[in-house]
Amino acid sequence: MSELGSRSWSTEPAANVAVIYHSRKGTQHALALAAAAGARQAGAAVRLLRIPAIDADSQDLFDDSGRRPPAPTHDDLLWADGIVWGTPTHYGNVSASFKRFIDSTSDLWSRGLLADCAVTGMTSSTSPNGGQEATLLGLYRSMYHWGALVMSADPAAPGWQATGANPFGLSVCASYGKILDVEENAAQETGRRVARLANRTHALRDRIRGHTIRSLRHSRGTRVGVLFQDGDAELAQLAEALAAGVRDAGGEARVRRIPCLAGDAPVRATTAATAGTAATAGTAGTAATVPAEAEALPLADPDDVAWADALAWGAHPAAGSAPPELMRFLQATEAALPVEQYSNKAVTAFGTALDAHSGGESMLLSVYTAMHTWSALIVAPGYTDPVVTVAGGNPYGTLHVARNGLRKDDVLAAARHQGFRLATVTQRIGPAGPPD
Repeated sequence: MSELGSRSWSTEPAANVAVIYHSRKGTQHALALAAAAGARQAGAAVRLLRIPAIDADSQDLFDDSGRRPPAPTHDDLLWADGIVWGTPTHYGNVSASFKRFIDSTSDLWSRGLLADCAVTGMTSSTSPNGGQEATLLGLYRSMYHWGALVMSADPAAPGWQATGANPFGLSVCASYGKILDVEENAAQETGRRVARLANRTHALRDRIRGHTIRSLRHSRGTRVGVLFQDGDAELAQLAEALAAGVRDAGGEARVRRIPCLAGDAPVRATTAATAGTAATAGTAGTAATVPAEAEALPLADPDDVAWADALAWGAHPAAGSAPPELMRFLQATEAALPVEQYSNKAVTAFGTALDAHSGGESMLLSVYTAMHTWSALIVAPGYTDPVVTVAGGNPYGTLHVARNGLRKDDVLAAARHQGFRLATVTQRIGPAGPPD
């Protein structure tokens, strides 16, 4: 448990948790009943809500009191501090009924009313694999657009290993309503964890609801490690802007370069063409593209991860994914530190790309995929400030694109907002794991 996670926390009113699911044959219904029970055990006010099926091929399912769970409404989403989502896996994605409900929320999303809700997912399929991981990751892509706070699974939770050790959420084999005891226990723990996390999001959600924001829970400034891939001038500038946003929120930022692989030239992917405009392509190994002050920054070390309450990762895509430099650093960190020193942190990501669709989005998503294995709380920027749209509209993280015609000042402003948001969220709720 990190220092932040072990602090004492103030007592506040119970969280509001909605368990919203689509179930045709009963598996997701059984998991939802268990998750709702777990959330109640953690002191949350709970609404169990079943998404209506598009087709008629669905069982008539009842809650523990013999009533049919009502359908979710937009008022339920505004009420909730946390949501446990449940969907069967359909061709490696959420079901059509589930997706239709998510799509119906665009009016709330466009007004910024869905941000900062604590969410996680549950899914099932007829085989142990069958696309369950892809389904949860696809669900979370929608949640990043909301600006929701996405909770990973906890390897220390009861039943995690027995249910397949999925770092992204709870997944089980479809069983027509008869889930195993270990699966029921895992679903209950999912509900408890979301309730505990949602209890910390009251103040964040109150801001959206127009209520008075309660005071922050601890006094020291949040420590944020801003770690970026070495050799890219624009990444260095984004990192400094994000660090400035952390300091705006009263936090402490530590900016560090992730070293290149041995024998490789730095990325140096982009360089400014004209002042205040988008950058153009650079040439690998052109030293003039990287400012001297960036070159002078210390190299990242696993101890920087252990020091931080939250992490911001900066990278340039390699074949549409996270670069090998970053992945090697993550592996070195895992080898060097006890798991409690790198897990349960709030994280965000930013990057650079040559063109609008040359792998920048998929790279950011792959960073979040890796961070789920660290039990991280994913804090994507979503559309939580108009500057995100002005800077290109990337809800997954600030992305400097060399050939898209955007003003660099706007992109740097988006990065500054992303740092401010990460520090503010972390200071309010701490890491993803429950407090002692």
